[in-house]
Amino acid sequence: MKRKLLLSLSLLIFSGSLVLLVTGSSLLVQPLFFAKSVPLGTITTWAGIIAMPCVIFYSIKGFHPPTGEFMKVFRTINLIIIFLAACWGIVSWFLARNWSFSFSGYVDGFFGSDRAFNVFQQYTVFSVVLPIVFLLTYLLSKALKSKFQK
Repeated sequence: MKRKLLLSLSLLIFSGSLVLLVTGSSLLVQPLFFAKSVPLGTITTWAGIIAMPCVIFYSIKGFHPPTGEFMKVFRTINLIIIFLAACWGIVSWFLARNWSFSFSGYVDGFFGSDRAFNVFQQYTVFSVVLPIVFLLTYLLSKALKSKFQK
């Protein structure tokens, strides 16, 4: 029951984040009422990036608890992906030195520079693509495992 509740919550967060980002909602640039320097888009994106691997984690019943070595390995990998997604906002803040993740390019040093922006982009793409690659790898491994066990 708890797993289904967490799956529903993850799906709701991911879907809400995706809708706001795809539509380019004006809400994304609104500051949070308790932290004026943090736009809602930062929190929305961060939550969506975390929710995506959580959807995968809670939708695979064999992860709760792991039903063998195969599931234990994939569960551990998925937990690492969730951890990397949870780090996205902190890593992004360190790269930009602000919560709106804006990079001026006119700074001395690395942080806030165009090079830091490139790292930010790569980490963001990595955080979004990694759960998709993981899911496809998991499904392919599961299909191959069941095919060769017959």
